[in-house]
Amino acid sequence: MSMSIGGYDVVDSRDQIFSFDYDHSGKMDHLVLYRPGTGLFSIMRNIGGLHQFAAVYQSTSGIGGYEFNDNRDRAFAFDYEHTGKLDHLVVYRPGTATISVLRNKNGMFAPVFQSNGGGIGGYDLRDNRDQAFAFDYDRSGKQDHIVIYRPGTGAIYILKNVNGKFTAVYAQGAPGGGIGTYDLRDDRDRVVPFDFLHSGRLDHLLLYRPGVSTIHILKNDNGTFYPVYQGGGIGTYDLADKRDRVYTFDYDRTGKPDHLLIVRAGTTTLWIIKHDGDRFTPVFQAGGATAAIGGHPIGPDGDQFADFDFEHSGKRDHLVAYRMTASQTWVGKAGDTPPPPPPAPCTHVIGRSGSDFVTVYVSRQLTRVPYLIGYDDMSGANLTLRTANLEPGKGFTIAQPGSRITGQLPAPGTVVPAGTTVDITVTL
Repeated sequence: MSMSIGGYDVVDSRDQIFSFDYDHSGKMDHLVLYRPGTGLFSIMRNIGGLHQFAAVYQSTSGIGGYEFNDNRDRAFAFDYEHTGKLDHLVVYRPGTATISVLRNKNGMFAPVFQSNGGGIGGYDLRDNRDQAFAFDYDRSGKQDHIVIYRPGTGAIYILKNVNGKFTAVYAQGAPGGGIGTYDLRDDRDRVVPFDFLHSGRLDHLLLYRPGVSTIHILKNDNGTFYPVYQGGGIGTYDLADKRDRVYTFDYDRTGKPDHLLIVRAGTTTLWIIKHDGDRFTPVFQAGGATAAIGGHPIGPDGDQFADFDFEHSGKRDHLVAYRMTASQTWVGKAGDTPPPPPPAPCTHVIGRSGSDFVTVYVSRQLTRVPYLIGYDDMSGANLTLRTANLEPGKGFTIAQPGSRITGQLPAPGTVVPAGTTVDITVTL
């Protein structure tokens, strides 16, 4: 358990976390952390499986021209190019018709789609209740469609992207009839994609209404959605509390997000449910004063979760649990025990005179800051810096065993003008 992650403190109730394929590897092994309304936006990389994270992107003014200065701002990973890789970001602001799709090129994010206040694919995004996520509509194994819905109104669209033009393959405007057997007429309604067939594809829709026990799982048959499951609760979990939230998760590390993680926010209740056909049964149940998962205590202040490829295996079989009010984060798989808190980092700010540990790296010309995190010897770092047209001053050697570069500013990939210095964080 950590009081922060990669230097991001996770202390604000607005903080959001999700996994992302930053380097186009096909692996969701980076974490996006952002704080709507403030401009804070970071992307973190796990360093060598050491339960340490370092930023590959950091900003206080949003990302790719999108400022994130409104509390309504949201983001998710998306397969824009139909490659099977969730390596683009969709950023949007419900209630304002604002939405963009951002491409990452060597750490530089730029829009490949912008709504300019016109919504997307015929959906107006004019209501604060609007929510969106990536979905595998045509069972291709690619989350290259976007689902947008408006709880309480019956409105839901599924959008297809062809060369940057989004069009609806399914559309119910407001007021509408929802989708399949589910009317989406309650403000509490939520929708998530789910791997019902154990195929590795998130090609079913799970819709639920916390507080009234309603849950449906819908299959798409050439644009017609019909239920493969309808129930009052699921797997003996009653879904009878409005605080209930459902996530999908690869519990048994098969590469298939075919289990359900259900949490009752603000309590210590957490279940994981598997299924065989339409028969759902719990494989993990926690509750009571000492409830925990993998050694992470489930807090009454409310935990949120995201699935994550911690081991760079191509499987999102770890959970990120975060609790904003306590500034706590934990990453683990089922059965894990969190490591003890790491020692306080010893930070050297490189580029300031008057210290025995000073090196000033000055850019000779306009250049891009290289990736230095993970180096345990400055000779290699110096070579990388010279190659990037950054001139080192007097030498600095990390002398203590086990120390390594764990952070840097400006962030890797940042384009800097001549005369810029690079600060390095060393954890001993």
